[in-house]
Amino acid sequence: MSQYSKEAFLFISCFKKFKDKTLIINSKDRRISYNEFFENCLILKRKLEKKLKKNSRIFLVSNDTFLNFQLLIVCILSSFTLIPLDPSLSKERIAKLIKIFKPQIIIKKKPKYKKYSNFLNKQNYDFSKKIKKSKFIVVLTSGTTGEPKGILFNNQNYLLSARSFSELAEYTEETKVYHCLPTHYNAGILNTFLSCVFSGSSIVIGEKINYKTLLNFWERPKKFNCNSIHLTPTIVASLMKLNVGNLDIKEHIKLYKSIITTGSYLYPSIQENFYKFYKKRIQSVYGVTEIGGPITMQRWEDTFEESSVGIHHKNVAIKLKKDKDGNKNILIKTNFMMDGYFTSKGLQKISLTKKFFNTGDLGDYKNKVLYFFGRNKEIVKKSGELISLKMIENLVLKNKLVESAAATGIQDELYGEKICLFLKLYKVTDLFNDIKKINFYLGKKLRNNEMPNKVILVPQIPRTSSGKILKEQLISLYL
Repeated sequence: MSQYSKEAFLFISCFKKFKDKTLIINSKDRRISYNEFFENCLILKRKLEKKLKKNSRIFLVSNDTFLNFQLLIVCILSSFTLIPLDPSLSKERIAKLIKIFKPQIIIKKKPKYKKYSNFLNKQNYDFSKKIKKSKFIVVLTSGTTGEPKGILFNNQNYLLSARSFSELAEYTEETKVYHCLPTHYNAGILNTFLSCVFSGSSIVIGEKINYKTLLNFWERPKKFNCNSIHLTPTIVASLMKLNVGNLDIKEHIKLYKSIITTGSYLYPSIQENFYKFYKKRIQSVYGVTEIGGPITMQRWEDTFEESSVGIHHKNVAIKLKKDKDGNKNILIKTNFMMDGYFTSKGLQKISLTKKFFNTGDLGDYKNKVLYFFGRNKEIVKKSGELISLKMIENLVLKNKLVESAAATGIQDELYGEKICLFLKLYKVTDLFNDIKKINFYLGKKLRNNEMPNKVILVPQIPRTSSGKILKEQLISLYL
């Protein structure tokens, strides 16, 4: 690891470059400039440096978005390693993570410190000062079984990814992002904060999304004339159900430069329904945490192509590798690859083939546009034929009875693999007849070999905070 981080230097210099511009509109509607925000970070930095040694690990367990943003800057400047956790985790889960990662401090709320007026000018921060390359952030993997592991990034690579995405998303000083995603995973950190700083954009901090806040979701971004937003496909689907007839919202959405979905697969049915009501195309991104997060983004024309996830940045190289079944595996090379997996056994290096990372995803790559067909495990081999589980899910979601769906492959001696389809319906009237109606509907759309071997109605489809379906949990609960 070289001694200094060029990207960290460029990033911090943005606080001088855009010093008088509004960076954040906080939860109390107060406008905070780049200069004031950086001043707050320096005060917090001084407070923590009195308690911690360099390279200390910080557990962050907080829903305070503003505090979380501050700690990211502090860790860049002080060579601390930040490990943001989902605040909804149980005490038992957090206790297990503490044993694995051994943090030097756990921060749940803003530390108390004296507010110094005009602190930045008095301290005369040296923006020409070089910043050391250091272990910066650990992003915990989600939806996995067994011992948790974190994905470790140094500040050079992670910030390079942020700057690349800023260019890919075409953020500018006119961009005003509505921030409503959790700050314990990539989209709430890199896509909607760090990338914004590189371009001098503004951020409006929104409420944590739940069923109560969904009802009046668009009021706050509309109030501050936001023109860019990142949502998960699950949130988009929920918002459409609640707000589809509101003409004021429809006019507001027309003004957006970009509505971007992240975290999980955007089904074409959601895309088309959104366009039908709002005449606005949702742009999807593709990325894998290990390779630095988002690497592609759809252009307007890409949103009409089945399975397209858009173009990639110049810092990214893509190639395909066929497996024994003829599937094309997506391999990625970036300048912002992770350092390795951080576990209880220490740092485990990432496995690369000629600097390319095998994502475990299947797809195609034509004319610099990437196409995503699903995870390797989302393609099953039933009776010798390859079948897409995403295709089955997308079809059944078009049925008016179905609210959400998850198809899985189960090992079977007769078929090789058989297909199980979990469904949450809007309303269950008669269990037997509801399943019969679903099977009749699918029978008109699918070939015999593509039909699910079993349909199970469930009260809820479990998901991670980023919207990814926890299929292993469904299997363990119902099969």
